[in-house]
Amino acid sequence: TKVLNSPRVIKDSHRGLITNGNRSEYKIALTFDVCQSEGDLSGFDTAIIQVLNETQTPATFFLGGLWMRDHQAETIELSNNPLFELGNHSWSHKDFSAITNDEMQKEILLTQQFMYGLVGYQTNLFRLPYGTYTDESLNIINDQGFYIIQWDDVSGDPDPNVNAENMTSWVLQ
Repeated sequence: TKVLNSPRVIKDSHRGLITNGNRSEYKIALTFDVCQSEGDLSGFDTAIIQVLNETQTPATFFLGGLWMRDHQAETIELSNNPLFELGNHSWSHKDFSAITNDEMQKEILLTQQFMYGLVGYQTNLFRLPYGTYTDESLNIINDQGFYIIQWDDVSGDPDPNVNAENMTSWVLQ
């Protein structure tokens, strides 16, 4: 069983929302959102994993439940890699600023249960789908014991017109 450490980070003004670490340390937390919506099968980019392994680069993967269901071998591969930690990215990537409290809890708990059944442990990290939230959604997530990990710099990776050079420049600035 993996023991997950509490992240050393700075919280922003919203309860439990973590957006960055200590700015006096020039470090980048590399995170990936690995998710899909119902009926929209997403893939798995083995080239990214290969580069991370070759360069011994740690990363956090926020996994959606539907993605884990459809990519069980890949989920196990990620969970067994000591460079990587896993986070919860909800079951079906619904907008947490637009769904009911009961739906939010179901999205979170289904993902936790599936992760536990598949890899034998649960995470204490959560990434908001689309990065959207309300104060109530933050409270619900916090009440379940999660650190809510939000990005503070959008890399532009979903945009097919953004190349690696531009993305690297934006992130490093």
